[in-house]
Amino acid sequence: MRKDKASIEEGPNADSVVVTKHSS
Repeated sequence: MRKDKASIEEGPNADSVVVTKHSS
């Protein structure tokens, strides 16, 4: 989960990743 938080802080791409994870 810590990796996800880091991705979210990384930038806009993180938003897409979060949405994809939620979809999964």
